[in-house]
Amino acid sequence: FIRPMGYNRFIFINSTMIIEWVIVMVYIRTHLPPAAKRIMPWFIAAVVVLYFTHLSFTSFLVFNGIGITIITGLAMVMAMYALYTMLENREVMQLETSGYFWANVGFIVFFSGNFVLFLFINYFEKTDVSVLRILWPAVHNTLLLVYRLIITVALTRKTI
Repeated sequence: FIRPMGYNRFIFINSTMIIEWVIVMVYIRTHLPPAAKRIMPWFIAAVVVLYFTHLSFTSFLVFNGIGITIITGLAMVMAMYALYTMLENREVMQLETSGYFWANVGFIVFFSGNFVLFLFINYFEKTDVSVLRILWPAVHNTLLLVYRLIITVALTRKTI
């Protein structure tokens, strides 16, 4: 992989993944039941501390495959839970008008696809790096494009 000016990009990747996860969790928290809202800040703080603790035992200069797999899995589960509570409480009668619905659909698509990709990334690194170099950009960039298109739909809806 290319390292511009000799810098290691994994510090940036590890940091942006956890920042994006925190932002998604704070957004999901807005429509959760009161009991879940109370524990969400503690949950978020615990995951961030565990993520950086794991990085401190390995290195900030390597890809944190285990940590990123866990946070994408947690984001996927939390988005499914938020969607479930929204449907169970019948907050919105027409789902296509709800920005929260579309945002959670985008989170589920993006994070579930990345969860599967990150789950097998270490296997591909050890067996065939050439497959990883083809698979990674194709799958990740497609998921990112779909995710951003769905988030754009969410932002154009009446209720966010």
